[in-house]
Amino acid sequence: MSRLPGLDGPYQLDAARMERITGVETARSAESVQDFAEALQRTLLPTASPHLDGAQIAFRYLPSNDVTAVGGDWFDALALPGKRIALVVGDVMGHGVASAAIMGQLRTAVQTLAHLGLPPDEVLWQLDECARRLSDTHLATCLYGIYDRVTRVFSVANAGHIPPILAVPGRRATLADIPCGIPIGVGGHSFETVQLRIPDGTTLVLCTDGLVETRSREVGDGLRALCTLVTGVRSPLEQACDAVVRVLTTAPRDDDAALVMASFSGIPEDQVASWSLEPVPQAAGQARRLVRRRLADWGLVRLSAAAEALVGELVANTCGYASRPVTVRLIRTGNLTCEVYDDAHKLPARKYPDTLSESGRGLGIVAALADRWGYSRTDDGKVVWFELDGAGPADGDRPSLSSGGREQ
Repeated sequence: MSRLPGLDGPYQLDAARMERITGVETARSAESVQDFAEALQRTLLPTASPHLDGAQIAFRYLPSNDVTAVGGDWFDALALPGKRIALVVGDVMGHGVASAAIMGQLRTAVQTLAHLGLPPDEVLWQLDECARRLSDTHLATCLYGIYDRVTRVFSVANAGHIPPILAVPGRRATLADIPCGIPIGVGGHSFETVQLRIPDGTTLVLCTDGLVETRSREVGDGLRALCTLVTGVRSPLEQACDAVVRVLTTAPRDDDAALVMASFSGIPEDQVASWSLEPVPQAAGQARRLVRRRLADWGLVRLSAAAEALVGELVANTCGYASRPVTVRLIRTGNLTCEVYDDAHKLPARKYPDTLSESGRGLGIVAALADRWGYSRTDDGKVVWFELDGAGPADGDRPSLSSGGREQ
């Protein structure tokens, strides 16, 4: 038995035993750090691919090391009003808990800005302002885009990030030609929104530099390899993600890596109706009649009463402020969406009138009848929208309860 200086009798310890105790405590400490890091990561990043109408989405996140298991990369796919889908991928420079904390705040900011209906360049400008308030020492790159299922257009803006890859069926996958932009946190620069036409079946691939750049591989070589891997991709995107990760992550990685793959399908033209109405008192009645006829054509008479009441309220409200024709757009997918566009920038405000008030009840009716509703600014004014569930099969195609079918 070895003696430790200054310890005698019952305080004598075997040196080997002391080493074992120290080793156990070190392992426990490392395990505690690992558990904390994994818990933090689960709260900061998506844990499962989202299920969004008209889109197949898969993603992968790979930490840069096994001790912290978190870093500055983030990504999201968000359902927006008007059958639009937002995609975002970003990278806070550096990795570890500090970068992850900044990343979490930027991710939350993007989610909030996205649901305000802001265009991509405005989202990045606001994110840049937010980042500079959060930290003077952290910069980030970010790519933010919105896919519109009606127009099949992907509107995207870039802040110093790797551009998206477009894998169009029958063509070689290529990098999208969009401006690079300045990283988030620099300040003093504007961003530009570019519109890309996206044919049905196209796969968009977004990633961070940690996926394509290693000590032994330049970022350009990695991007060319990624384009080759996703050209003609037909397998389920979950399998495609696994194949990409398997090929590109064989070398040691000094940075976090994120990969997002998204494939879209637009809405058929016969499932969309649009009308332009003059902002006059008769417009509300005209809108109700147009909606009634279209719902009858679609076999959705069961939704007609609620839809007519709702569109009448929205058009009547907007005619008091609009100076140019009002646009009403009806979209049928798994539910019914109605949008009313006008050129007035004044946003609707719900009021709570007393019993004797003669006005102020319009938005209360909308809130009561619609399954969901909201509003956002547009380049030319605003849009107010509502959704009604139950716009699946036509009335004549619905199973009869008396014949043993179950009504949805």
